[in-house]
Amino acid sequence: EIAREEFMDTKYTRVLLDVYKLVDAEGRANIMLAENPFFIEANSMVDMYLTNYRYYYNKRNTDLMVAFDSLKRKFTDRSAVEEFNDQLLKNFILNEVSSYLQEDLVKLYELMSELAIFLKSPACQYDDTSSGVSRGLYRRLFLFKNRLDPTLQRGPIKFGFFKMRKMRHAHLFACFQYVYYLFYCQRTGDSSFPTSENQATRVSNNSMKPIAAETAEIIAQLQFVSDQVGVPSARAVQDLRTLQYATVESYVTSLIIISGWITFFSGIVFTAGNICLAIDESKDVCEGINDGAMWSLGITAPIAAYLVILLLSRKMGHLIGLHSSMRRKARTSDNPRALRKALGILATQQFATLLRIVAGLGAAFSLICTLEPIGESDKAELVALGSLALQIVSTIFLFLIEYSMRWNLDPKLGEYVCESYKDDIEDIKDIYSRSIPRNNVKTQQIQDKTLWEYVTREFLHRNRFDTLFSANRFGNIMQYLQSGLAKDRYVEHNHFATASVRNLGAFDKDAYSRGGKTRTSGQSGFKSPVVSTRVEFLQL
Repeated sequence: EIAREEFMDTKYTRVLLDVYKLVDAEGRANIMLAENPFFIEANSMVDMYLTNYRYYYNKRNTDLMVAFDSLKRKFTDRSAVEEFNDQLLKNFILNEVSSYLQEDLVKLYELMSELAIFLKSPACQYDDTSSGVSRGLYRRLFLFKNRLDPTLQRGPIKFGFFKMRKMRHAHLFACFQYVYYLFYCQRTGDSSFPTSENQATRVSNNSMKPIAAETAEIIAQLQFVSDQVGVPSARAVQDLRTLQYATVESYVTSLIIISGWITFFSGIVFTAGNICLAIDESKDVCEGINDGAMWSLGITAPIAAYLVILLLSRKMGHLIGLHSSMRRKARTSDNPRALRKALGILATQQFATLLRIVAGLGAAFSLICTLEPIGESDKAELVALGSLALQIVSTIFLFLIEYSMRWNLDPKLGEYVCESYKDDIEDIKDIYSRSIPRNNVKTQQIQDKTLWEYVTREFLHRNRFDTLFSANRFGNIMQYLQSGLAKDRYVEHNHFATASVRNLGAFDKDAYSRGGKTRTSGQSGFKSPVVSTRVEFLQL
């Protein structure tokens, strides 16, 4: 739910700007100024600056108000935008004393620079279908905000854990929404997309459509327009896809919580019924309590079986795909030994996951068979014992994987994995480089950080290493990716130097040659004796 709120607060406008760039020139001309995303964002920034300016100086900045009001009349004119930007730079940013207010103006300058570059870029080629679908897509995404915002759980948190939410956001209603989403027929075909603003308005106002289904249809339409026009929109697709996954996983979590509460209270009632029967078997009330608890367990058993099939089978699918990919990369890897060791862990993980799937299904089947109308208690006991044995065996394998096999992995596993997939990573980077525009306002390091964040998410979405490695090994891969595949010469040959040690600023790189072969006896490479002692300890 926090991810969904983050999309609405920080990423929705960015996605709307990217989709606006896909609309043909005639369609952009028909968009009202109040619905232009560049104007909406610029107007919000100007209002924020004027509010802060009055707070700091206790007066109004009428010069900026006049300049922006004159821009409103010619907001889509490239020369007018460039003239406003020049005026913004020379008359306001350079003369602003407060760094906080200057930061607000720089953000506005960056946005208007992006608009000027877009208006200067050559027009794309559209046919009748792509132009109509692009207009319908923007209208649909513009109205999507009104559909998404009421579904967000923005209530306060009491007592540190209790989330206050509306009745429509309760777990029980979320379970019904999930079931409805599973059976809802999504229209993601090329011929099903709205080709005009009126059709898009009619489709978006369908209140019976689940919000996750609407998101999936918008993603499909966005990919269709992007392919037809030839303008990459990988960043917008990834942000929308994250929203869709977060919505569905929120539904699944509500299903888990509801089944957990039912099982918890059923266990209490079942225990009370057994105690009552142990005291007096002749009381019908005790038998009724016991039977009711058994029936409630029989209801939650299929839910548990469904969750087992959904979650563990999905994990098994990720492991199978990862196994096939890593086997291909191990043949051409510079360090195949590390990948082969990871493949051994992967095979063991697949076997343990398969045992858990069978154990979960067997447990659910045995619970259902114990109900009185079925009356297969003998078979249920055998299935339950078999499920228990499989669960114990799978737990042993998971313990072996966690505390033996993963423990002995190479500390440079992230580098070996990423270097083996370097061609795939470069292809993903090329796609996102064309999707994320660059400017001369932000530093190249900040823009590279944003680029590699999206590249990292896309690569780890295609190759689910999180299902194979634990948090520290998976984090090792993520950190190496987000560093831009840049090798640290010291870390490459000295594993004991951690990031925290390097950040102390006391490390003398000149004291270490490549591989440490020319280091003099007793030379630590650090200026501080405390740091030197720590590094010598880490060497041991």
